[in-house]
Amino acid sequence: MVPQQVMRWNLQTSLIAFCRLLWCCLLGIFGEDFLNRPSVALIPVGSTRTADVKRDLERAKEVLGELDVELACFDPVSDSEQALHVVRQVRYRDVDLLVILALHGLTADIQVAIAGQLGIPTIVWILPERHSLSTSASAVGALRDLGHHVIVAYGRADDKNVGDRIEFVSRCAFAQKRMREARIGEIGGLYPVLVASKYHENTLTRKLGPKIIHISTNEIRSFLRAVKESDLEENIGAISGTFRVDVDKETFRKAVKFHLALKAIAAKHKLSGIALNCYGELIREFESTPCLGFVGDNYLVGCEGDVVALSMLLLSKYLVGRDGFLADHYTITDDGTLVLVNCAGAASLSCSKETTIGIGGSTVDMPIPLAFCRPVIPRMKVTLGRIYGRKLDAMHIATGEVVSCKTEETVLLGIRLKQNIQEFLDKICNAHYIVFPGDVSQQLALFCNWNHIKVV
Repeated sequence: MVPQQVMRWNLQTSLIAFCRLLWCCLLGIFGEDFLNRPSVALIPVGSTRTADVKRDLERAKEVLGELDVELACFDPVSDSEQALHVVRQVRYRDVDLLVILALHGLTADIQVAIAGQLGIPTIVWILPERHSLSTSASAVGALRDLGHHVIVAYGRADDKNVGDRIEFVSRCAFAQKRMREARIGEIGGLYPVLVASKYHENTLTRKLGPKIIHISTNEIRSFLRAVKESDLEENIGAISGTFRVDVDKETFRKAVKFHLALKAIAAKHKLSGIALNCYGELIREFESTPCLGFVGDNYLVGCEGDVVALSMLLLSKYLVGRDGFLADHYTITDDGTLVLVNCAGAASLSCSKETTIGIGGSTVDMPIPLAFCRPVIPRMKVTLGRIYGRKLDAMHIATGEVVSCKTEETVLLGIRLKQNIQEFLDKICNAHYIVFPGDVSQQLALFCNWNHIKVV
């Protein structure tokens, strides 16, 4: 490589790094709402010399401008040199989904040049006019043959159904990318009775994305000692002022202190969530569980060391933009209602004043008083899901509706499934399932398709 090329490459690399740093700063300024919005790049491909093409381009921009995404519109690309330039521009941004608008025919080579180099999930928007269909079919075939994730959207430039499809795919692309960036802290291993939840770290990272970080109990002890009294009192006051607290002072104090220690550990290791085996020696020593972590959004909590289930909670957060509910199967009522149970759940699943910080014992043989976050989950459509298998290559998906939620002693969630309960039982695969807010079965199916996971 000649000196001029080295200098040019170093300059481009520095610019990309700077833009990514600027993006992170914007995330810090605008917060979680900004972070949870997919980023979409619109690249029109073709010439805009004629009035009808210009009109279609403006209409397409208007449709995309109404979506719940961060939209970046680029200038039309009509030759290979412009394609190389726009690829560089897109790389400066943290883009989740590429939308190629095929303005007319004879552009397949340019479409492939752009999407092939960027290597991110792509939607090719095919217009009904000007031979857009034929050339785009060629581009889509070539890109799929190269292993790229390509979705086709067909419709006029003002077709809002196309916009809906793009928003739908953008959430999947957003989840796909964030899952690959996620980091899960694992503490205490897997609860031994969860025999169907065993996994191999490399398989989980390859299939789902999250990297596993092992945290020692010595680190918990160290961070517990580091919790400042002023921070403890401040957080006790903040939680008490936000939620209904029905726990004795000492138990609540231990729970908040343990939560602050885990929060600090999550910040140190840049964790998206913590899977902690909350039975056995950890409870005996610390007399607390991570369940108070459900009050905030600093990190997600995986029950009983179930890392795969925690990965699916992360998927709910990224795919739906809302927390899911991790639960055990409890019983089936006479009318066929499936009842799920857990000690706790995310406060965001209900309004704050309907969330109780309640008390409960850990197990029959260890009746230690513990504090749990118990939301009242409202009636709504939901999707149940669980990834399973040693290769993590299958997901059981079912849809239904919440019909009841009791939180007196634990969180008991009643769900009326759309399918026959026996059909559900014929495919049941694990004690732990994730309840996703809303009917997101199609989004989960697309995520599975991209990651070579069979839907059952």
